[in-house]
Amino acid sequence: MLRSYMDGMAARDYLAIKSLFAEDRTATSPFLALMPAREFFHRLGSATKGNVITPIDVFLPSGDLQHMVACFAPFRWP
Repeated sequence: MLRSYMDGMAARDYLAIKSLFAEDRTATSPFLALMPAREFFHRLGSATKGNVITPIDVFLPSGDLQHMVACFAPFRWP
């Protein structure tokens, strides 16, 4: 799943990313706060149409299978 997520981010395929999340899952953003994951990725896709997102790595807390943190290179704005 993590590889699919990172590949989707690199390809800006937000429809594929949204499909990875169950309806009741959430995402936390420093700008949008806590919200349903599918809504978050829909809004992210709409707000970043011309931007280039470069995934770097995913960090998983030891023993915690419910959370992850993704690290991305700075956005390149159009």
